[in-house]
Amino acid sequence: MQRSPAISIVVPAYNEEKLIGRCLASLKNQDFSGLYEIIVVNNNSVDKTEEIARTFNVRVITESMQSVVAARDRGLRAARGDIVVGADCDCVYPPHWLKTIYAEFADPKTVAAGGPAIAEKIPYCAYLTYKLGFNMVKFLNKITGQVLYLGGFNLAFRR
Repeated sequence: MQRSPAISIVVPAYNEEKLIGRCLASLKNQDFSGLYEIIVVNNNSVDKTEEIARTFNVRVITESMQSVVAARDRGLRAARGDIVVGADCDCVYPPHWLKTIYAEFADPKTVAAGGPAIAEKIPYCAYLTYKLGFNMVKFLNKITGQVLYLGGFNLAFRR
């Protein structure tokens, strides 16, 4: 009997052949000792995104409705883990990432967790969005004590 993973990582992908390899390599290189799955949701890519993803021995599923929201939702519905984590192809994740996320959920009152990401600098405008966006989130958290935004590129929640 196959055990269910503790964590499911959902990675929406649309024409990401230039970036998906580094992202998946970082996700496969986690020091988390529990069972986890990586689900790449191919969202109508016409490049080698799906072919590259399959070389990493991850689950690859398809979502035909063109939208990152539809792709994330499709991945969520396919996820088998108790904790679902969002990741993006243009980010790389440090080896302790999943271990850190899992530790947050040791508290049964935790329903969601998130944080910044290490974004690729391609395209540079996306990189600036990550940097500026999270500086704004940190600033607003300091003055309000509230977290007003969690990005899908580093978002975890209980199913």
